[in-house]
Amino acid sequence: MQKDPNQTPAKANSVGSGQNPPKRTLQNAAAGTAKPTVPKKTGAAAGQSRPSAPIPQKNGPENMINVRRTLHRGGRSTIGYTQRAVVKIGKGIKKGVDIGVSGFNQYVETGETKSGFTARFTHFFRHITFSLFLTVFAVILLIALMLFSNTNIVVDEQKVTIPGASSDFEGFSILHLSDLHARTFGENQEALLRAIDNLDYDIVVITGDMVGATGNADPFWTLLDGLGTSRPVYFIAGDSDPGPLLSSTRDIVGTLNEMVLEEWILGAMRRGATYLNKPISIEVGSSTLWLSPASMLNVNADTALEMAEYELDLQKGGVVDGIFADYTELPFTNYRYRQMSGLKEGALYLEDEDLHITLSHYPPSENALAAAQVNASEVENAYLHAPDLALCGHYCGGVWRLPFIGAFYIPDSLAENHGWLPDQEMVSGLRQSSSTTIYTSAGLGVTDYGFFLDFRVMNSPQISLITLTTQLTDDLLAR
Repeated sequence: MQKDPNQTPAKANSVGSGQNPPKRTLQNAAAGTAKPTVPKKTGAAAGQSRPSAPIPQKNGPENMINVRRTLHRGGRSTIGYTQRAVVKIGKGIKKGVDIGVSGFNQYVETGETKSGFTARFTHFFRHITFSLFLTVFAVILLIALMLFSNTNIVVDEQKVTIPGASSDFEGFSILHLSDLHARTFGENQEALLRAIDNLDYDIVVITGDMVGATGNADPFWTLLDGLGTSRPVYFIAGDSDPGPLLSSTRDIVGTLNEMVLEEWILGAMRRGATYLNKPISIEVGSSTLWLSPASMLNVNADTALEMAEYELDLQKGGVVDGIFADYTELPFTNYRYRQMSGLKEGALYLEDEDLHITLSHYPPSENALAAAQVNASEVENAYLHAPDLALCGHYCGGVWRLPFIGAFYIPDSLAENHGWLPDQEMVSGLRQSSSTTIYTSAGLGVTDYGFFLDFRVMNSPQISLITLTTQLTDDLLAR
């Protein structure tokens, strides 16, 4: 058949032409334009393998439609299918295999067969979503913060001004420990002792819950062994600690303390620590420092001593008469009598110019401190006067702290909102109440009260170094 010289040549519509085919319009689709057909191979050509050749450009309409359909699926399918399409075409091109429109679709649907860990690893990362990635990252970050918060011991150094105090107390330093709750920091408390060894201090005070509800005193005793006896150590019991008094006396021949005190206290005393069950005086230069347990504030020494003496005489007579109840109770009464005698001595000899520091497990209330000031002024030589400084613990810094919020709960039913969303000044650090400066340690462990699990969050274990001064600090000048 001869070509008509006036006839316009038809445009090439092959895949390898390098030109885009005519667009299929809505009018053509509506008119029922048929899809071009590809002639089938016959004869020998059908059984022959396709020779290696440059891969033609695939810009045909069906190729583009398939890709658009894949992208249109959205969500997880969009990510998975699009990545598969790109990976498979790339591998086909590299191997020199001509992947047509149908081959492209076949790779998308079936993929290549892989085995073992490689297939699972590739499948996971192809189907991972951004939200899942953020969740995994947040969990890993939380675990890292938790581990760091529970092993990184911080030192809180505070300078406390005592107005009118003697110059002998200038630079006097106190190492304050609290709320260990039988926790260990490395073998033989090495991490904790290493942090302490870097500090210079004159005395050590411990404000309770070093043993806690577990009753395991070994971590506390190990710490005391490491501290040694070069500087005096004074401690009180916390609300979670056993005792301090036994429920019944030991049937032994020994000292009064050995008959009535819990073993963890006796073990600490054997290691050189002093159990602070009454006021004691410490000479600092030519001045006197008094340490007292906060439980003796607002106790009338005259009345308490008189009652203890009366009970003691009564039970002594009962023992002589063979009354068994008096026999078992007498050691405890004798112990209380000695405590009240020490309280009376403190109330009698504690002078206004002396420095008075009280140790309290619970932070003392403003009402209790105000009452101590009034009682000492109204009844002479019967009450301890209000302390200049109160050192305490119990809250453990709130245990779990949140960004921009801080502690959201402290175990104190008497606090505002029953301890929920507390004033952060109450949780830890320095604050002023009447004439008394209160310092609350964030402690080393986790409180035994509340719903807390046995770890801290964004709240590193803390030891404190309190340095006394007679000079006004910047925070006082700013008030």
